[in-house]
Amino acid sequence: MSHRSNLVFKLKFINAIFLFSHYIAFREVFFTDFNFEEIGKRIRHVRGTLSQTTFGDSIDSSRSYVNNIEHGAKPSIEFLANVCLVYNVSLDWLVFGKEVQLQKLTETTPDQDLKEMTDVLKHLLESNNPEMRGWAKVQFKKIFKDHC
Repeated sequence: MSHRSNLVFKLKFINAIFLFSHYIAFREVFFTDFNFEEIGKRIRHVRGTLSQTTFGDSIDSSRSYVNNIEHGAKPSIEFLANVCLVYNVSLDWLVFGKEVQLQKLTETTPDQDLKEMTDVLKHLLESNNPEMRGWAKVQFKKIFKDHC
């Protein structure tokens, strides 16, 4: 296996682990009654001092959509996923108000290259700078558009 294909495999593996870890929460989404007003309050909490426009831009949503969600409208799964990815919050907390403790991916990764890549991703996702997170997201989409 070439170095490039090995890297692509590792990145796809990271993506698969991420998607699977959120599958359980998404599965529960389709079989549960939701309190959209509570979800809106948690979105407002995540937004913090950012304007609705700035927050919306960071997750590919409009200001009016963010406003509607904060006032109890039903959010799309894409919106929820983007909030979770960009602001490093758990989907369980965002949708259900439940705190979850997931084992860190880097603790279960025996491959040193993969561990370093996940550490970089973790650092970017945990940043308090929404512009950095947004920039990183755009760069990953550009770089890996043919592989994901």
